[in-house]
Amino acid sequence: MSKDILKDPGWYPMPALKEDAAKKVEQHYISKGYHTRMKEEADGRWTVLYRKKA
Repeated sequence: MSKDILKDPGWYPMPALKEDAAKKVEQHYISKGYHTRMKEEADGRWTVLYRKKA
């Protein structure tokens, strides 16, 4: 993925978290009907991105 997904329209980031916490946040958004993506940051934490399904 060459383009930075943080700049894609419609994606909202959750701040960087430890991986286990990020997975729980991701599951929460999936259960609410959102599309999600996880992105590993340089410091080893994770950002969860979410957006409404079309």
